[in-house]
Amino acid sequence: MVRSAPRSRRKASPIGNNDLWIAAHAKAAGLIVVTNNEREFRRVPGLQVRNWAMKRRTA
Repeated sequence: MVRSAPRSRRKASPIGNNDLWIAAHAKAAGLIVVTNNEREFRRVPGLQVRNWAMKRRTA
């Protein structure tokens, strides 16, 4: 289950309801969230997040 932290512990604004639903579903199903909004989703502990819009360095 994904929950937002109590207000006293939050450093930023709370995660939006829709993003929380997406995060909860992805985490429960063991899926990776692919988004350009990494900052929002990285706040969910244990959630795998990928940003395909970012350019990756090649070796």
